Amino acid sequence: MAEKIAIGGHAGHQVAKFLAAFSIVLGAAELVWPSGFTSFLGLAGLETLIMIYGVREIVAGIGLFVMARQRAGWAWFRAAGDVLDILTVLYAFAGPNPPITNILIALILLVGVTVIDVWCANSLRQQKAMAHESHAYRDRAGVPGSGPAAR
Repeated sequence: MAEKIAIGGHAGHQVAKFLAAFSIVLGAAELVWPSGFTSFLGLAGLETLIMIYGVREIVAGIGLFVMARQRAGWAWFRAAGDVLDILTVLYAFAGPNPPITNILIALILLVGVTVIDVWCANSLRQQKAMAHESHAYRDRAGVPGSGPAAR
């Protein structure tokens, strides 16, 4: 079981690096071309909000790349951002002529990346817990008393 978690943890770090790069690229696109996102979703007038989301994505990406010890926290930060994104896309349904197909495509992609973010965060958390647990027992001999006294 511990082997499985360790393998998942390693995969978690690889996925986290991919998510970091994805966040930075997506965030840059949201900053440079917010009107593309708002017109695709029928959210004209919310360009500033999309730009704020772009900053959030870039910060999350940098956090995932740079802060390896807190990587699980940054993955949870991404997942929380996904929830905001989903709520924003759902808000598009309230528009006068919502582009239903585009909204559904965005929701499918967002739910998919949210699942990946949550898996990644859990994997990283488990790996950190396993590393902490094995570190706590590193100096134990497994028998009562000190090593020489047990002989």
